[in-house]
Amino acid sequence: MKIHLIGLGKMGSNLALNLKDNHFEVLGYDPNIEVRKESQKNGITVKNSLEELLANQNERKIVWLLVPNQYVDSVIEEIKPFLNPEDIIVDGGNSNFNLSVKRYQQLKEENLHFIDVGTSGGTYGARNGACLMIGGTKDIFDYLEPIFKAVSVENGYGYMGSPGSGHFVKMVHNGIEYGMMQALGEGFDLLENSPFENLDYHKITEVWNHGSIIESALVGYIGNAFSKDP
Repeated sequence: MKIHLIGLGKMGSNLALNLKDNHFEVLGYDPNIEVRKESQKNGITVKNSLEELLANQNERKIVWLLVPNQYVDSVIEEIKPFLNPEDIIVDGGNSNFNLSVKRYQQLKEENLHFIDVGTSGGTYGARNGACLMIGGTKDIFDYLEPIFKAVSVENGYGYMGSPGSGHFVKMVHNGIEYGMMQALGEGFDLLENSPFENLDYHKITEVWNHGSIIESALVGYIGNAFSKDP
């Protein structure tokens, strides 16, 4: 399978390398010429325009967008002249789920497919194995599943349901994440203002992250920060 990737920032470039490592053909484009040059240095096949990226009219195209959500509609409008019926657009950003439902419906009328993919794991996940929450029609999910399986961490992808559900589940995920971050921040504030002096916050995070109920990646990130700046 060939993937046409639009958006070669930190997430896009790392995903491109992940796809490449998993033996998919990847063609990339970014409007920023410096980003294109950097991606090319890293071994990504880069095109200099959307028209060049999508030039081959004789194959079913998979176009994966990793652009800021405010640009998704304009990018879709720009690429539509280069797409054929049954081509697939994958939105891997943090779009509002209502807009994802709307985009699916609009593109369906033009005989184009749309899949919404909530992506978690940051740049490390994009490069080494992401967590993917996927919404859309089941037949298109099944068609793309080898790609999703290849670029995600083991058991870290799944079909959430109808169009928009991937981005809806990711929205809930983000709410939980921010709530956990707030709780952790308040917890360390309590520790800082406790009657006990010289508490070792890095040691505390290490202990918490080995068998406690709040063991998590977020605690690990905090621990890494404290190891560098106690």
